[in-house]
Amino acid sequence: MSHHQIRAVQAVLATAAALGLAACGQAANGAGSSGLPTGTSGTPAPTSAGPTTTSSPDPSHRMTGTPVGQGPVVSEVAARGALMQKSGSLHPAIVRLGSGYEAATLGQGNDVVFWSSTGRTWTRNGTSTRLPVHSGNHGQVTVAGSLLPGAKHATFVVTGAFTGDGTGGALAYGHGPRGWSLITARPDGSLAPSGHGADRLGENGLELNISLTPSGLTTYSMWSPRSSAAFAMQTGRPTIRRWKASGSTLQLTGSNVVTANATEVTLPNPFPAPPGTSSLPDGTWAARLITAKQSGNTISMRVQPEKGRNCMSGAGVCFTAVGPRVSLTMDAYSPTSVLATNSHGQLKHLTAPGWAFTAVEDGASIPLSTYFTDGAPWVVPASLATTSVPSPHALLQVRDGTVTHADAIYTS
Repeated sequence: MSHHQIRAVQAVLATAAALGLAACGQAANGAGSSGLPTGTSGTPAPTSAGPTTTSSPDPSHRMTGTPVGQGPVVSEVAARGALMQKSGSLHPAIVRLGSGYEAATLGQGNDVVFWSSTGRTWTRNGTSTRLPVHSGNHGQVTVAGSLLPGAKHATFVVTGAFTGDGTGGALAYGHGPRGWSLITARPDGSLAPSGHGADRLGENGLELNISLTPSGLTTYSMWSPRSSAAFAMQTGRPTIRRWKASGSTLQLTGSNVVTANATEVTLPNPFPAPPGTSSLPDGTWAARLITAKQSGNTISMRVQPEKGRNCMSGAGVCFTAVGPRVSLTMDAYSPTSVLATNSHGQLKHLTAPGWAFTAVEDGASIPLSTYFTDGAPWVVPASLATTSVPSPHALLQVRDGTVTHADAIYTS
């Protein structure tokens, strides 16, 4: 252990002593972690941890405290200090488990080391592997942990820049029949410890991001490998799935995935005339989409209000701009419909979330059935439609400056 590490450990142990908490312990190897920090809510703040070196045991330190069964034998501060000294890690992820703790540290090379403690000693009881940081990236690898509702053991998440294109940044680990290992997807749709570590890119288990929440685990994933969508589209609009622990497995409880359906859109006759002002009042209006930019779940739109009329040819609708351009917002998951053709060339409206509406209406046809395929957050069955028909014109339902519904309008 380096001089700075020793001083840091000594400072933690001194704090524990000042609180009247004894922390001596032949810090034997062990695993443990704490739940949500006192006074916080929501996703636990990650506990950072860079690569560490393992120190030799120091028999002069032994953790002591109240008997097992009356809460943790020692405080988390004292337990953390003892594990820091035992493992050589300055940033262990510690989770309270009954009257003891489970923890994870980042060991030598690409090891993830797991520990447990009854409050008296730390025991090293498992090791798995993580991916190395990509050679072109710089940044710290961190580990965080939590005891998920319904779980018997802690779950740990290791984050880092594991790919060169930003498509993989998190791995989760849990305890199963074969001990501590990487959590991966199973054929039945659940997640569970796999019995192995993360050894190479492209394997099951690597996600864009993984968050620990008070109710369970949330994964943020790239779309299906079969999708032809650009990486920027997939990383900017990931497939989000929420999981709840059940013993050593995780069961899917919800997601942001929407499957398209055919829908009918009735256009107003006549179209209402926009007021020609710098804002649109509540109501249904025709407008041309100029720009759309998504930030989080909010889409900021710039539109040109229009007056619609039947075209002289009798096919479609023709528009005339009315007044200045207007700024509006729309939730990324507001209900919308887009235009598409099926394999027989038939034109139809498809239901879509707001973010997909703005993606499709950008002026270029998209092969929907290969772009938004299984695994994407918007799925278009190949039997329903094959190709998008972009139209910058839309019928917008507006309330308090927010678009609550949008339908693409066919123009000749």
